[in-house]
Amino acid sequence: MSENKNLDELQKEVKSCIQSKEPVTCINQTIRFANENDIDGIDLLELSIQERVNNNYDIAYVYTLASVQFLDNGEKAQAYHNAALIKTSTRDENKAEDYYRMALELSPEYIRAHYNYAGLLDKLDRTDEAEKHYKKAKSLEANI
Repeated sequence: MSENKNLDELQKEVKSCIQSKEPVTCINQTIRFANENDIDGIDLLELSIQERVNNNYDIAYVYTLASVQFLDNGEKAQAYHNAALIKTSTRDENKAEDYYRMALELSPEYIRAHYNYAGLLDKLDRTDEAEKHYKKAKSLEANI
């Protein structure tokens, strides 16, 4: 991960932004800060995952969407999967579904995304669709 001083500064800036501004503004500020301080997309994605695990969903969401600007397709799929998990946790199922679809479009063999998307579909009582993703995930696991 990049130098801790820069990451600490970024975390302070994002927390302050979240309290007073819209997420899009905070995402753009995070991208700018990362560019100016040589913080890469993987660093941002790691920060996002840490914040999601700590239930700091607003901050995690900002880091996740900022990270997408710096990542290649496989890594972007991970970021969109993380965004889907965040939105599932905040009960924004429609947006979560959008992010699962984006992750799977970029990485159709992403097993965890299939499983988690299936879980969301089950929760939404869309069992036929859920079954399709469970089967796909199991099939992909069998081929490992």
